Amino acid sequence: MSGPSSICNSEEYSGPTRRQIISIDIAQRRVRFVISQIAWRVERDSSQEERGQLIMEKQNLNIKYLYAGLILMIFVGFLGIARSCFISKNGIYIIGIIDTVTVGRSGVMVHIHYGYNDKKYTVGFKPSWSYDMAIGRKIFIKILPNSPSVFEYTDITVPDCIFNRQAKMQQWNEIPTCP
Repeated sequence: MSGPSSICNSEEYSGPTRRQIISIDIAQRRVRFVISQIAWRVERDSSQEERGQLIMEKQNLNIKYLYAGLILMIFVGFLGIARSCFISKNGIYIIGIIDTVTVGRSGVMVHIHYGYNDKKYTVGFKPSWSYDMAIGRKIFIKILPNSPSVFEYTDITVPDCIFNRQAKMQQWNEIPTCP
């Protein structure tokens, strides 16, 4: 067995000598001194005007990022409003059943399932208000018929008089009421 690990594990090796430690320490000090001298010269040679210009460029870049972020937030907000309006206008109501409720760092996540056109969908959402999130609770959700995975949830529980085996696949333009 040869190599550095066998040398370090042998009884003959007692570590670096005092002379080796001192020479390593001196080399480290020289490197630090050279680096500090270079940094001092760079700072001394750069003029006050150049520093001011660099600071202004950095501030302008920060302002550009701030504007870009603001525009992105406004765009996402308008996109959400447009989506909500489109679902309100063109959507249909169906019944969704709460499967799981999880709590994590980013808040509460509710997972529901529903059926539409003989196909089962499972989706999740973060409720934006105080919400009765009992597992097995049946709620009305509004979906887009041409894109059933796009939905809005409601806090309206499905009454027992409406929920039955046939109602699972039914759809309504308005939330139905009991007779």
